[in-house]
Amino acid sequence: MALNFKGALKVADTTNNRPHIVVYVFFLVHMFAFGGSGFYLAYGEDTPYIMTLMHGSIAIFVYIIFYITLFGLDKVVWMFINAILGLAQTYFVINFLGQFFVNNWDFYNYPFYRHIIPAIYIVLYLFLIRQLIYDIIKNEKITNFIFIFINIIMYLYFYIGSL
Repeated sequence: MALNFKGALKVADTTNNRPHIVVYVFFLVHMFAFGGSGFYLAYGEDTPYIMTLMHGSIAIFVYIIFYITLFGLDKVVWMFINAILGLAQTYFVINFLGQFFVNNWDFYNYPFYRHIIPAIYIVLYLFLIRQLIYDIIKNEKITNFIFIFINIIMYLYFYIGSL
């Protein structure tokens, strides 16, 4: 028996059913907890990095499956394309969180691979926030404006804080 995933990947696009607000609240809280623990595992001194990879990769895989189911494959693909274009934002967010939660934090004290799991968590979290804004406002142009405005404010805050 062959499985047909084509219909499952486009549930959100073909029916225009959007997730309920409870789904957003659940994912925002859940991702905050898993992202926080993933951040701790990635930058903890006594944690083997393989634990970070196992914890992070399983959680990220599950989140991506949920995102594809809820929002559609096209939006998830564009999420990653925009994330690649927004590497500076991811750097600023990781650096801010590190300085806020970790004593004597310096982004460059850690090898590049330690930043991969937290960066993906940040991308997934920001995507979820953007989708929540869209589902509240129901207008793509206004949503893009608000999200870009929020990003500019974040950039300025992180940049001024790093001086």
